[in-house]
Amino acid sequence: MRPTTAAEEDRLEPRTKRVALGRLEIDLSGADFIADSVREEVAHQSSDRSQCTGRLSFHFGHTADAGDGAVEIDSFEVGETVVHLGDRLMPCSLRWDGTDLQVTVASTSGFWKSPFFAPAVRLIDQSFNDSSGRLSKRFYYTVFDQAVQIAQVPLRQSWIHSSAVTNGERTLLFMAWGGVGKTSTLLKMLETGSWRFLSDDLAVIDETGTVYRSPQKIQVFASNVAGQDALRARLLGGRSSIDLAHWAMRRRVLGPKSVRRRVHVEDLFGVDSVAVSGRVTDAVYLRRTTAPDFQVDVSTPRDLARLGASVLQAELDPLYLWLTAIHSASPFQNWPTVDEMIRDTTSIIEAGLIKAGSRCVIVDVPKWSGPDDLLRFVHDQVLS
Repeated sequence: MRPTTAAEEDRLEPRTKRVALGRLEIDLSGADFIADSVREEVAHQSSDRSQCTGRLSFHFGHTADAGDGAVEIDSFEVGETVVHLGDRLMPCSLRWDGTDLQVTVASTSGFWKSPFFAPAVRLIDQSFNDSSGRLSKRFYYTVFDQAVQIAQVPLRQSWIHSSAVTNGERTLLFMAWGGVGKTSTLLKMLETGSWRFLSDDLAVIDETGTVYRSPQKIQVFASNVAGQDALRARLLGGRSSIDLAHWAMRRRVLGPKSVRRRVHVEDLFGVDSVAVSGRVTDAVYLRRTTAPDFQVDVSTPRDLARLGASVLQAELDPLYLWLTAIHSASPFQNWPTVDEMIRDTTSIIEAGLIKAGSRCVIVDVPKWSGPDDLLRFVHDQVLS
């Protein structure tokens, strides 16, 4: 029998969104309160799945049962083939055969789904999301990122907590713990028009050193656009008066880190501001210090891989809780252990940096410095 083509699959399942994340195909299907918001998030992700060797599927509308005899550990039910996560707002189930990972998700009933309350959520949400958008964001940060890591590590690719840009000749990774200045530096580089976006927070790197465009929207805080009139105008231009009032009030009362907007980079800088992939030429680990001045030290792929894998453990929380619960129930052979996941993540990042011949450096960023200072130092002392 002739295999079904991608176009035919889309006609058969018109509500299914299929995208490629490096070597991993990701399918988003089904109908649920958050399903359309989730699919909109990856609207600009590449649909060319010709290089994919693994598959991760998300289906919205129901969850799979862990089965009779499942072991209960806190909110988890660990069965022979299915693990059920009893999240209060977004229960989900995982089925893993060592090759393909299947996730079923069902947002629970609640008052936030009412036609009166759902829009009002915008007034308390940092990003001015309605309730479906707020739950969709929760899905990406607490289910999607974690499931992707489980599915992609056997394919020899991994998340890395990094902003990434490319200009065709050079591809830069800015690795760091949150709050050091990755996003502000990224935005300033995109503003020049000479660099194209790959990731804001989590990038995907494979063992060849190729970095792939992140599927998620970029988060822009008020602190990221402080003093950047042109960028601020791009971010807030065309928004409603309520949206603008929400931004101004939260910023004034709670501070510039209390308000943000999640946007497609294409909407902020145009469709030509985004690349599909790039091979790492420069891997820069940024760390905030109490030293009086900037300092740059040459490092090694191994050291940067260890640093990157350590930061990723915190960024992918609750992934390691999932794995701990699974292996606390029974010695599952298909599921990786925490130690195996950390080991393989480190190995993939190191192999990629070596294969790409990446220049690896660590930059100490003094507490007093701002985004302009950091970008100037990177330009003069790292990229020169």
